[in-house]
Amino acid sequence: MRTGLETAMTCTAGVDVMNADAADGRQESATDLEVVAQTLGRYARYWSALQMQEVADLWVATDDPGTAATYVAEELGDVLLGRPDIEYHLLRTGERLVSADVAISEVILRRLGRGWVLAVFLCRWELTGVETLGGLGGELVGDHGAGRVSHSRVSVTLRQTPAGWRFAHYSEHPYFRPENTEEDVAQ
Repeated sequence: MRTGLETAMTCTAGVDVMNADAADGRQESATDLEVVAQTLGRYARYWSALQMQEVADLWVATDDPGTAATYVAEELGDVLLGRPDIEYHLLRTGERLVSADVAISEVILRRLGRGWVLAVFLCRWELTGVETLGGLGGELVGDHGAGRVSHSRVSVTLRQTPAGWRFAHYSEHPYFRPENTEEDVAQ
């Protein structure tokens, strides 16, 4: 839902962005927010190509435990702390998949301060695993259940680093899309 303070902008990454800062007159944030949107576009493209090392490289890399990246997802028992744990999780996940189609929509970007941006978006996951598909959740798609479709609402805090915008905190939660009922998928 967009408020009067938000305007839409489309970035070269193909991510539709609702820029919550557009009405406050901060011109300098537009370029940063476009680059953040491009980073989110790379995230979706890397996932879809199962380039899991590239996905992992989008996280902040630091040796300082006080500023280590965090990753929260419902399917994980613990919060992942630090890029090595996040990278291990992503690479292990990639090894269990044969295909992925990841799309991001309903993006809201908000500048938190110099060098910090909050991104909230809807993520559509269509994943085909090498093991039994029943454990992936979501709705069956295709003629033979080749993949599972699920959605999640994601909140990411990004930090500007010398290497570009990187994920400092990632939190993902299941999101039910009423239009994705079994009858819709069967048609």
